[in-house]
Amino acid sequence: MRYEASATSVLVSAVANAPLVAIRAPATERGILREFGITLQAATSTRLGLVRATTVSVTPTGSVAGVNHEAGVAAGATTLITGWTTAPVVSSSYMRRITLPAAIGAGVVWTWPVAVGPEVGTGSAIGEIVICNLVAVAPSLFDFWAVWED
Repeated sequence: MRYEASATSVLVSAVANAPLVAIRAPATERGILREFGITLQAATSTRLGLVRATTVSVTPTGSVAGVNHEAGVAAGATTLITGWTTAPVVSSSYMRRITLPAAIGAGVVWTWPVAVGPEVGTGSAIGEIVICNLVAVAPSLFDFWAVWED
């Protein structure tokens, strides 16, 4: 089934490779990412990267459940995460990177074909795909959204 959700980032870490937000799949679901979008809230040049967590976050906060595209169907178990008590650990092998100019509303929409797309989870363990700050300069807060299939 197809789900989507949106949220606003709350972390502005001025540390390179610092996790800022994530999409998290529970141990029971795969969650295939179809679209991920970001728009800046402030006129601050921001460099972001999309990467798979090697160790997932602990006690995620700001969880936003996915809304199903079909009316009357329950929310999905895969969620957007805006914070945590312990951040996820990420590698430096980024799937995608973007440098956004210092302009309110600057953004990007990443999409993947129907037949492929990064798996958020494996169906056997909790999984996360993370948006990280790529440089040691505080990024803009941003609105973000994701579309995925569970």
